[in-house]
Amino acid sequence: MGIFEAILLGIIQGLTEFLPISSSAHLRIASELMGIGDAGAAFTAITQLGTETAVIVFFWRDITRIIGRWFRSLFGGVPRRDPDALLGWWIILGSVPIVIGGLLFEDAIDHTLRSLWFVATALIVFGLLLGWADRVGKQQYELKQMTWKHAVVYGIAQAMALIPGVSRSGGTITAGRLMGYTREQAARYSFLLAIPAVFGSGGYKLVKSIGDPSGVPMTETLIATVVAFVIALVVIGVFMKYIERVLPSLGETAVALRALGEVVDGLRASRRDDPAAAEVKGSIAMAELMRRLARQAVPGAPREFRVFYRDDVVTLGNRELGAIRRQLLSAGPRNRTTTRVASTLIDHMWRQVRGERARERTKEDFAETMRDDDRFTDFAAAWWPVVDAATVLGWLRDPDLLAQVSEGVISREAAAVMAKSWREDLSVDDIPLIDELRYLLGDPPIAHDPDEDPLFGIDATMSEIVLATEKEWAGPRGWQPPTNRIEDDGYAHVLIDEAQDLTPMQWRMVGRRGRLATWTIVGDPAQSSWPVPSESTAARAAALGDKPVHEFHLSKNYRNSAEIYDFAADYADRAGLNADLPEAVRRTGVKPSVISTSDLEGSVIAAVTAMAAQVEGTVGVVASAARQTQVQQWLAGVSEIAQDLQGGASARVAVLTGLDTKGLEFDGIVVVEPREIEAESPTGKATLYVVYTRATQQMTVVGS
Repeated sequence: MGIFEAILLGIIQGLTEFLPISSSAHLRIASELMGIGDAGAAFTAITQLGTETAVIVFFWRDITRIIGRWFRSLFGGVPRRDPDALLGWWIILGSVPIVIGGLLFEDAIDHTLRSLWFVATALIVFGLLLGWADRVGKQQYELKQMTWKHAVVYGIAQAMALIPGVSRSGGTITAGRLMGYTREQAARYSFLLAIPAVFGSGGYKLVKSIGDPSGVPMTETLIATVVAFVIALVVIGVFMKYIERVLPSLGETAVALRALGEVVDGLRASRRDDPAAAEVKGSIAMAELMRRLARQAVPGAPREFRVFYRDDVVTLGNRELGAIRRQLLSAGPRNRTTTRVASTLIDHMWRQVRGERARERTKEDFAETMRDDDRFTDFAAAWWPVVDAATVLGWLRDPDLLAQVSEGVISREAAAVMAKSWREDLSVDDIPLIDELRYLLGDPPIAHDPDEDPLFGIDATMSEIVLATEKEWAGPRGWQPPTNRIEDDGYAHVLIDEAQDLTPMQWRMVGRRGRLATWTIVGDPAQSSWPVPSESTAARAAALGDKPVHEFHLSKNYRNSAEIYDFAADYADRAGLNADLPEAVRRTGVKPSVISTSDLEGSVIAAVTAMAAQVEGTVGVVASAARQTQVQQWLAGVSEIAQDLQGGASARVAVLTGLDTKGLEFDGIVVVEPREIEAESPTGKATLYVVYTRATQQMTVVGS
C-alpha cells in the first residue's frame, strides 16, 4: 500500500463511519478494487481511532459532563439516578457485549468473516433491516428514559458490527429505532457508545501490529488515520445537523400545536378581552409601555438603607437607590444583573466611608462585613428580587403606576380601558405582554449549587462565550420538557393559521420563536380582526426579518357553495374589504335566505329548526357577543332543538359570536342581526364577512 492508497482509504473511513453503512465493509471492498488486497482488520481498527477521535472532539461537552457526573455519583456528589450518571453506566454496560465478542471470535473476525461474499450479504441484509426499523419505530423515547435492558440491547447490536458489512452506527440506530427512540437520540447514543469500543479495539490492534511485518506499514496506517479524523469531523457535523435541524423542521421529531394563549411555556389563557381592551393590549405601543414597566422599582421595595460602620453612618437614600437601579439596568436585563447587586451597593456605600478608623480597613474588609450582615443581605434581596414577567405585569393594577408608565405612550382613555380589563385570570391578549416582559427582564442566572445565593453568585457577565454555530449544532433537538427559559423558545419551523388576526404584539411574540426558523403563514387580509393593518403588517415584517418571502394566492374555493360565496363576495365588495376572492367551484342551487322580521325570537327559532331539519351535519347560530346568551336561552327552550344544542359530543347546534367562527365551518349557518355584528368592533365588517363564509351548504340571515 502506498501513500495515495492510504489517503483514499482514510477518506472512505471518514465518510462511512458515521453513516448507517459499514465502514469496514467499504474499506474491504475499496482495497480490493484498488488492487492492494485486504488491508486487514488491524488497519481498519486503527483508522477507526481517527474517526472516533472526531467523535470526542464533537461531543466533548457531552462526554465530559457524563464522565464528571458519573464519577461524582460514585461519591454522592450527584444523585445516582441522575440522567447523565445513569447514561455513563449504560455506556459501560453496552460496551460489554462487543468486548466479549471481540475476544471470543477474534480469529473469525480477522479472517473468515472478511470474505467478500459475507461482507456483501451483510451490507444488504442489515441495510434493509435499518430501513424497516426506521419505518416502524415510534420515536417516543429519549436517552434519559433508557433502562439497563435497553443498554444491553444496544450493546448486542453494536457487537454485531464485529462482522464486516454490519455498520456499527447502523446496527445501534436500528436497535434504538425498534425500541422507540427518536432518530436523533438513537444516533447520539450510537456515537457515544462507540467510543470505548473503538478505542479499546483500535488500541489493542495498534499494540499487536507494532513490529508485525505482515500488516500495512505503520506510516501509511497513521496517514490514513489522520485523514479519517479530518473527514469524520466534517461528516459528523453535517450528519448531526441534518438529523437535528432538517428532520425536526419536517415534523419528524416533535410538533407543538398551540393557540396564541399557550405560546409561552408555563402559561395558558383562553379568556378573551373585549374588543376595546384587546385593541389597546395588541397595539405596538405596548412594547414601549412594557419597556418602561420593566425599569420600574419593585413596588413595596425598601427605599432606604442605613448602617453604622466604625465612625461613619452610611446611608443609601431613595435618590441614590434610583441612580443605582439605572446603573444596573444599563448593564443588562434586570434578572441577569442580580449577581451584581450586592457589589454595586457596596461600591456606593464605600464612597461614603470617611472616618480614619474605617479607612484603616480596606474596601475588601468593608465588603466582607456587609456580606456577613443579615440586615444588608435582607435589604439587597428585598430591593432587587428576581421577578417573573407575570408578577411585573400585575404591577399595572396600581392605577398610579399605570398612569406613570403609560403617559405619552397611550391615551388616558386607553389606559382606563386597560385598567378595567384586569382580572385574576390572564387573557389571551395578556400573554404577548408577559412574553415581552420575559425578554426585557431576562432569565435569572442559573445557580450551579442549589444553596447558592444569587446575590453573591458568579457574575452573569462572565458566562462562557458560545458561537452561533456552536449553539446551532449543540444539544439534542428532540422534544424536552419546557424549562420556561428564553433560550428554549426557538422553533425549527413556524406555521401560523388565520394570520390576519394576529396583533402587532402577538407577531412580536411569535417572531421571537422563529428567528432561525422557516415559516408558513396562511391568512386572508379581508377577514382581519385587527383595526390597524399597517401596524400588523410592519410587525409581521419585523418578525420575518430578512427572510425571502414567497406569496401564493388561493384561486379556488372548495368550502362554500357558489351561491353562498357569491353572497359573501357581494357583501365584501359593498363593505369595501378589498378581498382577493377565489372562485367557488361547487353549486347546490340553494341561495342564502334573508329574513326581515319584527319577531326576532320567533324567526330565529323557526330558522334554526328548519336548518337543523334540512342539513344532516352541524348548524352554527351566530350572533353578536351582547346577544349570544339571549339566543342561547331562546333555543334551549325549544325541545326539538335543545337536545341538539346540549348533546355534548353529539351536539350539532352551536351558538357562537362572529370571532368564534374563525377557522370553523358548518353545514348550515343562521346569522342573527348582522348589523349588530358589524357594529360591535371597528373590524365588524370583516368579522361578518368571515361569518358569511362559514357555511358549506345553506345559510339564513335573520334581522329586524
